[in-house]
Amino acid sequence: MQVQRGYTNVKKHVILYQWQINEISSYIEKCDDNTDQNIFLESPRFAAGSSLEKRWNLELKSSPKDVQSVDKKWLSIFLMLSTESSVEAKTKYLCFILNHKNERIKVKKFSKTFTGVGGWGNRKFLETNELLEKKDELVPNNTLTIGIELTVFDSFTTISNSLAALTSNHASLADDFKNLLDSKIGSDVVLSVKDQLFNAHRSILMARSPVFSTMFSLEMKERKEDRVSITDIDPEIFKSLLEFIYTDDVSNLEAIAEDLLEVADRYMVDSLKARCAETLCQSLTVDNAVKLLMLAERYNVKEMLDLVSEFILTNAKSVIETPDYSVMEKSNPSLGLVLLKKFAHFNSDPAT
Repeated sequence: MQVQRGYTNVKKHVILYQWQINEISSYIEKCDDNTDQNIFLESPRFAAGSSLEKRWNLELKSSPKDVQSVDKKWLSIFLMLSTESSVEAKTKYLCFILNHKNERIKVKKFSKTFTGVGGWGNRKFLETNELLEKKDELVPNNTLTIGIELTVFDSFTTISNSLAALTSNHASLADDFKNLLDSKIGSDVVLSVKDQLFNAHRSILMARSPVFSTMFSLEMKERKEDRVSITDIDPEIFKSLLEFIYTDDVSNLEAIAEDLLEVADRYMVDSLKARCAETLCQSLTVDNAVKLLMLAERYNVKEMLDLVSEFILTNAKSVIETPDYSVMEKSNPSLGLVLLKKFAHFNSDPAT
């Protein structure tokens, strides 16, 4: 008996977006003074990586009278979709705020199918009295940080019968190259990293790293020999470098991003360098901000430098009290000039 199968593929796009609102107490006071008006703040728009016509933003509003009480007043949060044409976007998302430890709290979970322009959210997202009473914890430096983890599902594609059978048996390119690395088949160079040996393929190394390309192209001893000695990199970190070179992915990147950033910079693997920087920025807190700033400057990662600089300026009072800031003042005063320039631009920008 022949078994027939069908498959439905769904493309999923996930984005983590953070919206910082400074002087939040002034906004709350304004809402309290204008109870008859629906006063709202609107975040900049952002894309979720799905269809180009889909644009999203957050709205923070004072809740309408029917959800307020004598003792409690609320702020509402809404995810808004703004498009010029009628589209359908199936979503699920988490809304939350980040406290003084950069931890997610007040988490609200939603699922919504958007059809064209509209919004969906929670009318009782934050209690204003609680924000003011616990401002050191919930709104450090009088700044409210709202986060959203948005998942958008689109491009439903159905495959049936023989076509599904054809595609389901094919391994991905990354899988094929990972098998090539693990099996050592056709390898033509041995990389000796401290006490560990790695078999690899010159052509793949040259295609992915300008440093390896130069090493194996010019009249260097590595071109003439089948063995390259590397004595100043941890073997496990180098193994992760090879994994990315062959598969464009890294296992457990969060745990090794800092060490791998240095190696990616040394071998000029820019895509890995960007991936490490992105992972490090996702862990950004007051306590590690200066450390990440110095890493961004040392390895010349402009996007990371800009993001961390802006975070430090927003949380300056807390950051300058950290031990790392004192170390930076003595060991790398030039970064202070970078922050000074950012501060001047930050204060002159009408949007801030």
